[in-house]
Amino acid sequence: MQNKNPVSQDGHTRQQRLIIQTKKLDDNKMEILTMKNTPSIITLEKNMKS
Repeated sequence: MQNKNPVSQDGHTRQQRLIIQTKKLDDNKMEILTMKNTPSIITLEKNMKS
């Protein structure tokens, strides 16, 4: 039985996940802007890839 809106294990539909991912990317961009030239940028980039 297939669902039109597949729900992932955390209970979010695909659209909700996309919105969450977009928000996370925006947050990361803001963090990179406010923390330029800090080691945490490397950590952020690793987190975005995973």
